[in-house]
Amino acid sequence: MTAFTEIDPKKLCQMEIHASRLDISRTFYQEVFGWKAVPAEMHNYLVLDVPEDCPFGISIVPSPAAKPSSGQIILYFQVTDAAAIAERATIFGGTKKFGPTRLPAYGSIWQIADPDGHRFGLFEKQEATQRRGNL
Repeated sequence: MTAFTEIDPKKLCQMEIHASRLDISRTFYQEVFGWKAVPAEMHNYLVLDVPEDCPFGISIVPSPAAKPSSGQIILYFQVTDAAAIAERATIFGGTKKFGPTRLPAYGSIWQIADPDGHRFGLFEKQEATQRRGNL
């Protein structure tokens, strides 16, 4: 057996989102997250534009058989107005799953889902003047 190698979370290199309808997903991610597709020749994938200093890429993969997922890994993004993003998600075919849920001394969280049921977390950091301790 080979030696155990820890996975460094700072080494996240790719987010791959499977979608039943690329056209709907392209609109959803552009209008809710601000992620636009860029020209790329990678099968039928949509590669999304990320800032140059972003440590990972994001692509939308066509998967006509994709169904809302029951097993998930949820990535959370720190934002300044989660309520507005959750509202936009519902306008563009997604759903608000929950939120806000207050986490004392940290902030608040929400979860939204895209049209294929992929969940994302939104985190609003609590102002430093309202926080306790060194968190």
